[in-house]
Amino acid sequence: MLCSTMYLSHSRLTLPADAAQVSAIHHLSVARNRDLNLTGLLVVTPRNFAQYLEGEGDAVSAVMTSICRDLRHERVVIVPPPQISYRRFPTWRLTWLGPDRALTDTLQPIFDDIETTAPEDRATTLLHTIEALSSDRVY
Repeated sequence: MLCSTMYLSHSRLTLPADAAQVSAIHHLSVARNRDLNLTGLLVVTPRNFAQYLEGEGDAVSAVMTSICRDLRHERVVIVPPPQISYRRFPTWRLTWLGPDRALTDTLQPIFDDIETTAPEDRATTLLHTIEALSSDRVY
């Protein structure tokens, strides 16, 4: 069954010093997602990660287990969006957004209220913002 999930986390990486690690994460994830038939996106700001994944439930669960064990994250909050009947990002094995300044300026406020806003609300806001941004970009 097709499902999706999203997480928000604080990054233990220091950007731009650890930019090569983020690039490595992206390249490995694209290959893994292709093998598991997952699609989605990774959002990176200087202080946070967010990722949206969609695909078969077992594959999504396996990747989320790996992410939760990854020491580059802390305070991982998993936000399961509602059941889906289609993929939001069907051609994106793992599109990587960030950490350019304009994107960070747009998305960082969503992460900054991490203590005061329900994770589901942040995830919804983040997804709507990314969908709006993606309609103007080619990936």
